[in-house]
Amino acid sequence: MAKYILVGAILLASVIYCPLFAQPGIAEIGDANRNIRSWFDSLSNWTLITAGVFGFMGIMRIFRNWQAGDDGITKAVQRWGFAAIFMALLGGSLKVLLL
Repeated sequence: MAKYILVGAILLASVIYCPLFAQPGIAEIGDANRNIRSWFDSLSNWTLITAGVFGFMGIMRIFRNWQAGDDGITKAVQRWGFAAIFMALLGGSLKVLLL
C-alpha cells in the first residue's frame, strides 16, 4: 500500500512540477503569425500598385506607338496587358492565402 502512495505522490508531484519548466511557445507562434500576415499584406499591396504602374506605362507607350503609326500595337497591348493582369492576379492570390 505504501508503494502505491509513493507512486501516486511522485506522479502528482511530476504533474504539478513539470509544467513549470515547459518551453514557452504560444506567444511566439502568435507573433510570427502576425509578422507573416503583415508581410503578405504589404507584398500584396505592392504587387497591386506595380500592376497599376505597368498598366499606366503600357497605355502611354502604346498610345505613343499608335500615334507614330507603328504596326506592332497588338503585340504591345498583349505584353503590357498580360504583365498588368499577372501582377494583379498575383496580388489577389496573396490576399487569398491569408484567409
